[in-house]
Amino acid sequence: MELFVSVQGNDHWSGKLPQSNCGGTDGPFATIQRARDEIRKCREEGSLHGAVEVKIRGGVYCLEAPLVFEPEDSWPVTYMPYEQ
Repeated sequence: MELFVSVQGNDHWSGKLPQSNCGGTDGPFATIQRARDEIRKCREEGSLHGAVEVKIRGGVYCLEAPLVFEPEDSWPVTYMPYEQ
């Protein structure tokens, strides 16, 4: 599974596209927290199979609170820079 995060993203989108689509209705998440939460949701639903890569596009990400990982986040996940 691949998820994407971008400062130009939207946390209401699927996170499955590296940039927004032509209609501006889907694209990357805006926050790393949202990607973490999506992984948690998929794991709870049983729809997560295999490793996850979260590809983070360049930019400045301001956190409103610390990014915390809990025991439920213990899944093979790699947070990495997005390379075009």
